[in-house]
Amino acid sequence: MSTYLLSGSFWIQTVERSVKTFAQAAIALLTGEGLGLLTLDVVNVASVAGLAAVISVLTSVASGPVGPTGSPSLVQERAQAGDPQAAAALIPTPVATMPGAARPGAAKTGSVEHAEPAGTGA
Repeated sequence: MSTYLLSGSFWIQTVERSVKTFAQAAIALLTGEGLGLLTLDVVNVASVAGLAAVISVLTSVASGPVGPTGSPSLVQERAQAGDPQAAAALIPTPVATMPGAARPGAAKTGSVEHAEPAGTGA
């Protein structure tokens, strides 16, 4: 038996995910029915939402050996509390520094970018 299945943290996160999945599936079915509360088949909604929650638990168990230790997630957390370098990696890159963005001193006309010659001071 894998050690992640013995982790309390793993099961707390798994239950949280399955409860959220149950609620999301139930809400999707309720809104899909147009919130017809008088004609709502609660048993069917609970059945479908329950199945979605079971699949969520199975997905978490299958993800356990692949992701971070003791977590049902497949995603590694990049930022840890007190780690400014990792936290800085989560800050979005300003548009001006992204590839294909307008360069300083360039005027954009339609879809073509025209750069001013150096030293002309337009």
